[in-house]
Amino acid sequence: MTYELKEVPQIGWPDASSGLLYRPQQTLPAQHRPGCRPELYRELDKQSFGSDMGEGPMAEIRRFYLLPGDSSVVDFLNSNNGIHQVLLDSIPQLKKYFGAAVRCSLESRCDESGDRTLYAVVRWPGPFHAVRDALAKFDDEWWLLYPWRGGGHLIFTYELE
Repeated sequence: MTYELKEVPQIGWPDASSGLLYRPQQTLPAQHRPGCRPELYRELDKQSFGSDMGEGPMAEIRRFYLLPGDSSVVDFLNSNNGIHQVLLDSIPQLKKYFGAAVRCSLESRCDESGDRTLYAVVRWPGPFHAVRDALAKFDDEWWLLYPWRGGGHLIFTYELE
């Protein structure tokens, strides 16, 4: 008698008692999706995110975050499905750790290898040590608890004003 062993991927779900409401959406590049029809995914993304980026989640993002005059951030959000939900989830957390009057901006930057990263930048008018401590608490108590948030494409940082 022989037995066939199959390797099955394991999923490490967070403990339900953690109160985690956000379940990350993992999006594979089109060429890695089995039976992929990229035009179908683009259409679904438009339906869920808003084709003109002025409705739905983007409207809420624009209410809280300052966006640059160019389309770099909107283009980034269009090509990285799921990041908009992380940004929306971060708003109450940013207010909690940096204060209700916190001002934030979004910037899309390209590194030397051509990879794009989205930076959520807290604009801080106060002393350096206060923002450094607030960011450390934000990281330790929310952002770094679930390291897959943002898929490595989103960084929270600060800039002194």
